[in-house]
Parts: sequence; C-alpha cells; structure tokens
Amino acid sequence: MSIFIVRPIKQLAAATKRIAAGELGFKVPEASKDEIGELAASFNRMAEALQEREQENTRLFRELEETNNRVEAASRYKSQFLANMSHELRTPLNAIIGYSEMLQEEAEELGHGDLTPDLQKINAAGKHLLALINDILDLSKIEAGRMDLYLETFDLGSMLHDVITTIQPLVEKNGNTLSMHCRPEALGNMHADLTKVRQSIFNLLSNASKFTQQGIITLAVTRDRVEDADWIAFSVTDTGIGMTPEQMSRLFEAFSQVEASTARQFGGTGLGLAITRHFCRMMGGEITVQSELGKGSIFTIRLPAEDYDRRAQPTPPAEPTTKPLPEGASSVLVIDDDPTVHDLMQRSLGKEGFRMVAAAGGEEGLRLAKAMRPAAITLDVMMPGMDGWAVLTALKADPDLADIPSSCSPSWTTRTWATRWAPPIT
Repeated sequence: MSIFIVRPIKQLAAATKRIAAGELGFKVPEASKDEIGELAASFNRMAEALQEREQENTRLFRELEETNNRVEAASRYKSQFLANMSHELRTPLNAIIGYSEMLQEEAEELGHGDLTPDLQKINAAGKHLLALINDILDLSKIEAGRMDLYLETFDLGSMLHDVITTIQPLVEKNGNTLSMHCRPEALGNMHADLTKVRQSIFNLLSNASKFTQQGIITLAVTRDRVEDADWIAFSVTDTGIGMTPEQMSRLFEAFSQVEASTARQFGGTGLGLAITRHFCRMMGGEITVQSELGKGSIFTIRLPAEDYDRRAQPTPPAEPTTKPLPEGASSVLVIDDDPTVHDLMQRSLGKEGFRMVAAAGGEEGLRLAKAMRPAAITLDVMMPGMDGWAVLTALKADPDLADIPSSCSPSWTTRTWATRWAPPIT
C-alpha cells in the first residue's frame, strides 16, 4: 500500500486516541487536497466542534456552580432571617399571651367577668399566631440542618394525659368527641425526644379536630415487639372530610394544603404534617395515612420505643438514693434575654408560691442551675450566644442537673408546666 495512504491513516488513528484522551486542541496535518486531505480536514473540524462544546459545557458548569452557591447562600440567609424574625415575633406574643392570662384572673377576682370573653379572644389569637410562628421556626431549622434530637426517658401515660388535656378544648370547639383506646399504665416508658413526640401527636389531633365537625376522633396507642425491639404506634382516626388519593400525594409537602378552598375554610400554613414527618424520620420512625373522601382519615405514627444506640449499649439503672430536698426546690429558673418575660414570670409564679430566679443568658443560667438546683427550668429558644437548645443539651448531659424538669417552652406555659412537675412546697 502506498505510503501516501498508510501514513495519513496512521496519523488519523493516533489523533483519534489523543482526542479520546482529552486533547481536543490536537490537529491532524492536512498535507494534500485529495480524499485523504478532506478526511483530515473533516476530522479537524470535528475536533474544533468538540473543543467548543467542551468550553461551553465548562462555562455552563461554572455558571451553574455559582448559581447553586448563590441559592445555598440565599437559603441560609432565609433560614437565618426566619429564625431571627420568629424570635422577634415570639417575644412580644409571649408577653401578650401571658398578660392576657393574668388579666383574665384579675378580672374575675375583681368581679369584672364581662371582660373575660374579650381577654380570651386576645389569648386565643396570640396562641394561634405563636403556633404558626413556631412551625415556621421549626421549618427554618430543618432546612438549615440545625434541628437536633434531645433524647430522654419519659412515661407514655403521663405524656398522653398532657396531650389530651391540652387538645380537649380544640376537639370540643367543633362539637367533636375524643375517644382514647389504650391502657396508659400498660404502655411503659419511651426513650425519645419528648417534645417532638408530643408535638407530632398534637399536630395529628389538631388536624383531626379542624377537619371534623360533630364527629368522633379516636387516639389509639399500642406497643408491639418486632425483631427484638419495641415499637410504639400512635393512630389518630377521624370521621371528617377525608381526602382523595391525589390530595394525599402532596399531603406532606411544606406549605401544601389539599386545595385552595380548604385552606380558605380551615386556615393553617400546611407545615404541621411536613414537620411531623421530619420529626418521625429523625427518631427512626415513619408516618402513614389512609383516607377516603367524605369518610375520614387515619394517620399512624410508628416510632421505636428506645433510641438505637441506647438499645445497643443499655445503661445500668442507677442505685436508688435518698437525698434531702435541695434549697432551690421552691424556685423556678427562667433563662430568657427578655426582661418583660422576667417580669411576667415573677408575677405568675409568685401567685403559685414559687420564687422566680432570672438569668439573662445561657452561661449564667447553667451557673445558677448548678448553684441552686431549682424545681424547674424554662428556656427561651433564641438567645444571643448560647441558645436554649444548647443550654438544654448541657443540662441533660450533667448528671446532677439531668433530672430537673427543663424545657424550651413558650414562656406563657411556664406557670402551668412548673406547678405540674415541680416538687410540692412544704
């Protein structure tokens, strides 16, 4: 075969290997004007096109990367803004709710019962707004990856009693009847995030109460053993409006309502179920739903009775000890950076016979907790420096303080919360 044919073919073969290796700028010599030369020219044009395409892809990738960085930054700024704004709104709302409760009591004591309905409306509106803000704050923490678990062992029966007591007025608002199918004394303990379990059940009962009129709402709780592990199932059944399969498909999406007319009629942000599913998955469980339009719905939460790490390495029970009641047993420590909350809690807890000790920040709160061993501790979630969740984590990690009832609870609930769990004053 002529050298004039063999050499160009070998050059094309070598060029193909170099192009395949990424050398898109390599050129084949175009030594002749015949068919071989035309083949070389075509090959070079193909290589140029590939090089231009590669450069365009690189440019697009860089733009996409820059856009993604801007979106991530915007998401962080949004979450930070929501968290800060939620805190700024929560502070005055807590004061409004707390003072409205105190005014109701004082109006009744002074014989001005005609003012009670208006004060109750103020209180209910404040609590409704606070619940919406808490949902937005939870969602912002979830999106920012800052939602943590705070595990503790608690009695299921007591927890359910608290949930039922809290939800009962909302159930009765639409003329519904609440039925509970379980034996609380037989459920035992659960090791999980008490706040998140309680909030998840409350969300389901709240939704059932909202979408049911003159009906029956049933809470059934069971404890089952599956593969050497105990699981707790919480099922909420209602006889309300129900849903279609299409509506259920987007039920757990944030800010999603089953349809616009439902949102206008029943209200809400559409965040409760999205947050509940996230909480369940964080704790190793899941939430499922069954529903039929016009016949009601069944929501079921399944959670492990104990955290996995705790099951793998069980902690031996502590030896029973008898300790004298600490000096701070009649005191409630309020950790909050808002002086208005301190004033409100001073007046509220004083009526119940408790002494309120205030701390303006997390570090000061931990120091006072160790020094005085209070009957109960309440913390604001958002504080400069060490926030409420960080303080709660530190309290639960300290063996001397872990048993003190402590919660990042709204300040307006502190009086009821403290008087229910604090030791009696003697």
